[in-house]
Amino acid sequence: MTKEQKQMKRYMTAIERRLNLPREVKVRVMTDLQSAVAERREAGQTDEQIYADLGDAKTVAAELNEQMKEYAYTRSKWRWAALAAAVIAAAVAKVFDFRPAAIIEQLGLRNPIYRRLAAYGHIGREELGVAWEKTDKVEALRAALAQ
Repeated sequence: MTKEQKQMKRYMTAIERRLNLPREVKVRVMTDLQSAVAERREAGQTDEQIYADLGDAKTVAAELNEQMKEYAYTRSKWRWAALAAAVIAAAVAKVFDFRPAAIIEQLGLRNPIYRRLAAYGHIGREELGVAWEKTDKVEALRAALAQ
């Protein structure tokens, strides 16, 4: 690593340390800043010119904090949905075996049931007795979610 690269790395690290933003926002801001620096380098600017244009790390971080304040602290009312989906996915992974052989066995796919399924569809028809219409795993899922 050259002296100039080390200096640029220290400059970017100093900015990143001073950012008072949530992690995901901080990552996005730093990525955009690094892209802007790379574009300036490709345009022929030296690192000294870039430092002069941007200012010292403390000033840059303060400006970024101010610009991103409204964005960073706006919480989505749907944020809980991602957490709920992750919890449900973990519970489903505990209860069900998703290996192909296990799916074939659990659903009885080797049994000759396809002639009955070919007529009038098969979703919601309990009289066919197909495994994917059974609700025998409900209690196991509730137990997994309760943990």
